[in-house]
Amino acid sequence: MAGAMLSMSDSIHASIIIHHQLKQQLREAKEAELSQGEEPEKSQPRLDQDHEEEESEQAVGLCDQFMLVSALIGIEMCMSFQQMYEVPILQFLGVPVALVSVNGAIAGFISMIFLPMVGRWADGGNNPKVRKLYSLYGGLAVFGGGLIALIVVSFLKIHQLNNILDSIETPMVLSSPTVPSLPQDLTTSLGEAMNFNATAQTISDSGALRPQDTTSESSEIPDKSFSETVLAYASLPAIVFISILGFAGIDMGFDVTVSLSRALILENVPKFQHMRVLVLASIVQSFAGTTCSAIGCFDLPGFLGSAFQTDGTAATLVFFCCILLSASIIGFILMSLASYRLGRRKINRASSSASLLIPQTNSASQFPGSSSSFNANISQSEDSEMEKVRPLVSRQRDVKRKLAVGHLEQLQEEGSYVPDILHTEEGDTSTKPLLLEDSLKVHYSAINPTTAPLTEDHPERQLLRVQSESRVGDSNNTPAGSFDVSSDVEKPSEISLSAPLRSTTQHKTFDSAGVSTVLNTIRQSYSMSLSQRGGLGDFHARKLSQLRAAQSKVSAREKEAARRQLRTRLIVLCISSFFAIGASISFSVYSSNALNLGILHGDPTALPGTQGRANYEQGLRMGAIGNFIMYVSFLCVSLNNSRIIETIGERGQFALFHALLIASLLTILCTRLFEVYFVFMVFCGAFRTCMLTLPFVLAHKFTQEGMSAEPIDPEQKVSYTGRVMTLIGFLIPTHYMILSILMGPLMEATGNPWVPLFYSLGSSSASLGVFSILFFV
Repeated sequence: MAGAMLSMSDSIHASIIIHHQLKQQLREAKEAELSQGEEPEKSQPRLDQDHEEEESEQAVGLCDQFMLVSALIGIEMCMSFQQMYEVPILQFLGVPVALVSVNGAIAGFISMIFLPMVGRWADGGNNPKVRKLYSLYGGLAVFGGGLIALIVVSFLKIHQLNNILDSIETPMVLSSPTVPSLPQDLTTSLGEAMNFNATAQTISDSGALRPQDTTSESSEIPDKSFSETVLAYASLPAIVFISILGFAGIDMGFDVTVSLSRALILENVPKFQHMRVLVLASIVQSFAGTTCSAIGCFDLPGFLGSAFQTDGTAATLVFFCCILLSASIIGFILMSLASYRLGRRKINRASSSASLLIPQTNSASQFPGSSSSFNANISQSEDSEMEKVRPLVSRQRDVKRKLAVGHLEQLQEEGSYVPDILHTEEGDTSTKPLLLEDSLKVHYSAINPTTAPLTEDHPERQLLRVQSESRVGDSNNTPAGSFDVSSDVEKPSEISLSAPLRSTTQHKTFDSAGVSTVLNTIRQSYSMSLSQRGGLGDFHARKLSQLRAAQSKVSAREKEAARRQLRTRLIVLCISSFFAIGASISFSVYSSNALNLGILHGDPTALPGTQGRANYEQGLRMGAIGNFIMYVSFLCVSLNNSRIIETIGERGQFALFHALLIASLLTILCTRLFEVYFVFMVFCGAFRTCMLTLPFVLAHKFTQEGMSAEPIDPEQKVSYTGRVMTLIGFLIPTHYMILSILMGPLMEATGNPWVPLFYSLGSSSASLGVFSILFFV
């Protein structure tokens, strides 16, 4: 489906950039806390040291990480091989131009049906890791089936070419010793005889070839009816269908393994090492794709053809299929071994930690006369009891935490005192005093003159509390049930009613009403700032309701505006990404074919030793060099992507590389020069990096900005980041299927190998035009 163009290193780089953004936000938050004067706790270094020791015990070594990501080497090499050779090799194997892209449509349709079921099955069961391994080996089997099919087709093509050469060389040697006298007619006739358009022509008994006019034939093709076209396709040799199924198998194997391999890697590595292993995976994949492209830069057809005395192109196809098959098998075996090794290490660590936390007792020593079965039952019962206790303990901890959080939220909501809002109306009798000093001055005179002065502490203050508890509720409007004397008086520890040490009979002379008034005053003043306040008066309640209503209206408008802006941004981003994906697929898959047929004028159906075959083999080599340049450009831009984003931003980078791609496309389409092609591939690598990275980064950024206006409650807050990224990821196979269905018939109808690059120009221009809206919203 997306195996001919999608590189997982781009999506990995997107996750790395998102991680850097979150890390930067955390760093800014810490700096803000330090700027406010908050000192770090003294115990923090000790906690950090313990955390580092725990991470060092769980860390995965570099060797194990490399073994885990080794399966990605074969996957990336297969993708690079498809980008270089898929369309030219299919034409070399006799596939009509109208069917050179049908393998992508077949793989996309099958993958969209079976991939969700495979993913659901791999995540289920008691051991998802083992199921993922089984799924990966199923994808490896599909990979291997496609590569083996291409190897079989290569041998069939070699046998077919040998038969044709033998049937032609014998009559020519008997008739005339000057074989090079008819090279042009021989090349033209044989090339058209092996092509789909010349299936009805045959070689005469004398060995002479019938002359053929290609112009008249091409004009007769559109006049064929639909049934005749279907019958002509059905009469194609088996080598054509095996070739299509071989490349379709590589596509489907890529779709199955590329996501499950990444999931298995992250499942075997602890969370604090996820970004490191993703960076390592990105480096390994880039190295694998660059290596495969570098291998194709050599003159493999000439070297292998002369070494094995056979057709060089078919020998090159066999050589690459053997390399890809070996790399895939070795990589998956290393991943399986690393996964098994890390799983056993985790089990041993868990068992050792359990033995340290729960010391095992010898049941035979406790019951020396008991049998072994009885001791086993005791151990099983102990394990079952521990399993029962663990959820209870965790549940109690959760309940305590929720109660504490709820109590704090209640204090924050109800504990704050709401002062008088407007002074245009007379306050109610239930309005609370605004200043503690004023209330004390008003009510302190109500105390009996014989009352003792205020001191810091007195051991007999309990008597005053007991005497005043029954009268506090009658002295004011506040209900007595909402007042706890013992707790409220103890909180302001610096103020307490006391008297010198006298006999208990002297305390009876106090005026109980005066003491109650002072205690009630202290209670009201203290509850003004800390304790839970009583009900508000009509004036305060009315003003507070008006204020809350106005705030709710403003908040609702802000939230609705934020949601509307988020929807607009995401819709524009998805449309722009859809066209950008089409532009990337077009030049990634079909640029080497345009170089081979449009610039170098190679002929994939020509016989070995002819000029058309020489140009074709040179086009294969130059296409590999162009793909190598694209990978190098992609790697360089990836390494400096963070700096580029910091300099011009995500939107600026997206627009800049679109503009550079459009300029290079216009140049190559107007000049069609050999040298301009390599400059064009430099910008293709840069565009491919930012196109498959920035949509995910921008989706994450827009979602975070849009959700900032939502409530912070984790139980109510809903994140749309995963949905948006899944939608953008789904656009890749969707557009690839559309191109696979349309591009082959378009190239056959027009007879122009430059049609995919025209489509890339139109898609990139539409993507840039739609994306420019994001600069204003």
